[in-house]
Amino acid sequence: WDRLLEFPVKEPHEFVDRLEALWKKGKGMGDFSELVAITKEPDNYKRTVVGIILKILGIKGGVDLSMDTEIPLGSGLGSSAAFSLACAAAISKAYGMELPRERINQLAFEAERLVNGNPSGADNTACCYGGIMHFQRGEPNIIKPVEFHPEVQDGFLLVMSRTHKRSTGELV
Repeated sequence: WDRLLEFPVKEPHEFVDRLEALWKKGKGMGDFSELVAITKEPDNYKRTVVGIILKILGIKGGVDLSMDTEIPLGSGLGSSAAFSLACAAAISKAYGMELPRERINQLAFEAERLVNGNPSGADNTACCYGGIMHFQRGEPNIIKPVEFHPEVQDGFLLVMSRTHKRSTGELV
């Protein structure tokens, strides 16, 4: 990705319908590789995220988005989840919807599901609520902030990244 993302998404519903059919097929087979092969392409990825959000919100049109990011794609830092959350928040706001954080998180999870096949929900939850979270997948999911010792609380977090990129959809 370039740092600045500018792209129009028009009439994404047919594309999303096709991907939802592939997701159902992948779920039945326990293999989302066909879906991930399509959604890992940057333009398809963006169309998927924006398209599913528009569809879930019942918006028939499209949207033009511009986004500035410094999170490297495929770095394990939740870039796709952050993108999904930003899109859900921006699209809902652009269409006059004041959605609670829980609903924005749910929209981002649905986008992540369609992009990656079987995400845990941890990335979008951590991005949505901030900080470092304990996340346990289940019915319902368990989400708790991680508390640090007071001496560590004002410290810093060091993030090291390898040059090898990974896709959540291929790993989960």
